[in-house]
Amino acid sequence: MVQSLCDLVATMAGGAPAPPPATVPPAGSTAPGTPPTGDGGVVGTLVAGPYVVERMRTLQVVWRGGTLGRDRPVDDPFLLLERQQPDGGWTVADTDLGWAFVWREHDGEYRARYDVAHDFPIGTYRVRIQSARYTLATASFAIASSSGLRVRGATAARMGEGTRLDFVAQNPPPDPEQSILSRPREPEGGSLRFELGGRQGIAPWDPVRQTWSAGVSGDATTATVHVEPGALRDGLDNDSLAQPPTDFVVGQLAPLDWPPSIGPGGGPPPGPGGVGSFPP
Repeated sequence: MVQSLCDLVATMAGGAPAPPPATVPPAGSTAPGTPPTGDGGVVGTLVAGPYVVERMRTLQVVWRGGTLGRDRPVDDPFLLLERQQPDGGWTVADTDLGWAFVWREHDGEYRARYDVAHDFPIGTYRVRIQSARYTLATASFAIASSSGLRVRGATAARMGEGTRLDFVAQNPPPDPEQSILSRPREPEGGSLRFELGGRQGIAPWDPVRQTWSAGVSGDATTATVHVEPGALRDGLDNDSLAQPPTDFVVGQLAPLDWPPSIGPGGGPPPGPGGVGSFPP
């Protein structure tokens, strides 16, 4: 632009006529068109995919493609999580246009991960990657119920001649380095099997107390309760199979195993009246 102005000034100073005006560009259009698809110029190659993934864990896919993330389509999904139907066909369950996918690219290597929610439908899935130059699909893999529920113990309350035991549990904690979605700290529903004084018991979910509760005879306020692996199965069919055999002293709860909340910028977000602070 500067050079054009200098040329115009020189032309006018020499007495020559001004150059003709530039051609007016055609008017734009708001009509819907076909979104352009990313093309990094190379054919993609799948490197690694998942096998079996439990709820509340992340799955990872690795592949090679174009650099600088150029393979990503514009306004269309790049990654599709697809579920296999009874007839063998595939339907889209989620895409990277949602919240649960995150992907990164470095020097042509793409790494994507997907956070499987606590209530995600179990079944057979695959991840499909679509770009202008290639379409890749992982081998089929299973998304299964979580086995990571953990019984934390039980509290007690005397009920006449007996005792009410209220069992407390938690979901597997999120991994601050991998997890993407938020999840509830406590599971809900289902039932819990326990052993007290050599006798087996079942504690169903109590929606009012938000615990798995059962009545036992006598004073059990300081008793020892035993639970086996898989003793807890919640209303979503997640269970505690990964928890080893454990003895609990009634009234003593194990601490909640959960990472601290991470605020934006490492601190409380700004708000009306100067609440919180902006990150430095």
